[in-house]
Amino acid sequence: QGALAIEEPRRYLGGMQVWNGNNPGAKADRSARSAGQSTYVSPVSISGCQKNLVLFVSNGPPAAGDATIALPFVRALNGGVAPPQLTLPAPFPAPTLAASQDAAPNWMDEYAALLKRAPYAGGFPGGPGSAANSILTYTIALHDPGNDAENTSNVASGRALILNTAIQGGGKYFDATDANSLAQAVGAILAEVQAVDSVF
Repeated sequence: QGALAIEEPRRYLGGMQVWNGNNPGAKADRSARSAGQSTYVSPVSISGCQKNLVLFVSNGPPAAGDATIALPFVRALNGGVAPPQLTLPAPFPAPTLAASQDAAPNWMDEYAALLKRAPYAGGFPGGPGSAANSILTYTIALHDPGNDAENTSNVASGRALILNTAIQGGGKYFDATDANSLAQAVGAILAEVQAVDSVF
């Protein structure tokens, strides 16, 4: 669900109220939540200097209703107003059809930019000067270049959204076309995470 998929990790890192993590179908780590299960226990050290990362993995374009549902969250992090919507770059790799701006109304890339700039209105809930003053977003797009259905302009636009989310979110984008390239992408991200103090 685009922006909403990176809203839950924002809440986790910030030790905030659980939103979708209490969904009966969710597989949740109960130890990551308070005794009452209503708020997250943040793994972020208030006095630390670690990087805070989110990984978003997707295999298709966003749902049409995502933009409407996510808009209040975007506004809340942007002083109550919606930021200008971004133009999507060309997807990588280039599909057989040119990419469209079909996925541009989705707020995921703008939301990732807000998480990089200031993920918590009024500062990190755990205290001032926290390392959680920025959250970087990494992304992986899964697709089969040999499948015509995955190389339409609409689906390619979804990949462009995933690419732009990483660009705007200060992370990195990876293109995965099979199990091996997916494993390589995850391995590259984990290697980068382990190279510095990070919360992932």
